[in-house]
Amino acid sequence: MFDAHALRGLLPRLRRHAFLLTASRLAGDAAVAMAIARLPRDADGRPQGRDLAQLFTLVQEAARQVVCPHDGHLGPLHERLAALPPPQRAMLVLVTVEALPAAEAAAICGLAAEDGAGALTAARTALGSRMGSSRPRQRSGQGGGGARR
Repeated sequence: MFDAHALRGLLPRLRRHAFLLTASRLAGDAAVAMAIARLPRDADGRPQGRDLAQLFTLVQEAARQVVCPHDGHLGPLHERLAALPPPQRAMLVLVTVEALPAAEAAAICGLAAEDGAGALTAARTALGSRMGSSRPRQRSGQGGGGARR
């Protein structure tokens, strides 16, 4: 269980998570605000939550509702991430950035563990193939063992 003070400490992490889901700082901040507004309140009206998984779930739900254009001048990695379908993007962010186990990430995304694993694999494959296409090619004779005679 966390209180309003602990929630303040989590805001940078929640904002990063929402930005990676939406590719927009404005939409990400709106998603975080919506998620916090949905939290139960204590007797003094301050937000309280069960755990980080609850917050991520609420942010995910809110991010799906916010419609806002992507930020301009996204870096290549953010552009590739934004191009992934939402379930794949969410799984990839939760597992690789937030370091959650795949089964917990799937539960946050509302997916069965097997479906979450499939979405994660598809995201890694898609992101890897997109990133691989922009890497410079290594010319023969460079790297490894040098030129052969």
